[in-house]
Amino acid sequence: MNLSQINFGLFSLKLYGFFLGIAFALASWYWYKRIQKERLAAGFFVHHFWRWLLGGVLLGRLGALLADPSIFQQYGVFSFFAFWEGELHFHGFLIGALMVMYTDLAKHDKKPLKWIDLGVFPFLLAVIISDIVAFLTGAVYGTETGLFWGIQYEATGVKILSPVHPVTLYALIGHVGMWFAAKHYWKKWKKIPGKLATMAGIVYFMLDVVWQFFRADETLMVFGFRLEHWLSLLCAIALIYWYRRHYRS
Repeated sequence: MNLSQINFGLFSLKLYGFFLGIAFALASWYWYKRIQKERLAAGFFVHHFWRWLLGGVLLGRLGALLADPSIFQQYGVFSFFAFWEGELHFHGFLIGALMVMYTDLAKHDKKPLKWIDLGVFPFLLAVIISDIVAFLTGAVYGTETGLFWGIQYEATGVKILSPVHPVTLYALIGHVGMWFAAKHYWKKWKKIPGKLATMAGIVYFMLDVVWQFFRADETLMVFGFRLEHWLSLLCAIALIYWYRRHYRS
């Protein structure tokens, strides 16, 4: 069964992108409710969220074009607006949104690290949903394997016909484990703004470095490794440096 998209005559709907949108909406709402619960400036969130989203979209689209330069050959100067090709790059979107958000919150003395801490659980919720959808649709698939837990896809986007590593299930197990670990440390680190988000970020990106070894879906290769491999490694190193400077004691 092909769960990658639904066709309507000449048109088609990519289910992975559709459910990613739902995951983002749910995570955003969950984040808003957590901000309300902690009695922070929920109105500030409502009035500035579009800026954070725009920052993520702009850098995420730029990252997608860098990851797939062939889009330029097809659309030229309009490549930036051809969202159906390459969509948004995850690392670019996350970094862009965080940069604009941190700048806005710091400018208005809104304790940005505390806001980011409150976004850990909404982020993990979105990631867990995306893991499940990626597994069902084959949007992210692994390298070929002879292990008994290998899975076989019939989706049009999967170019390996033999059983592959269920890399999205590996990620799902790791992210669910992160959820329960974050629940355990939330009260302990609540009075240390940014520590929960920093530790969660380190674990998330280090796990992603491992998952990238098992992924086979197409991407830009840099010095023999996937582009996402390098980006996750750089993010993990940056967060480890931040942790050592601010939370080591």
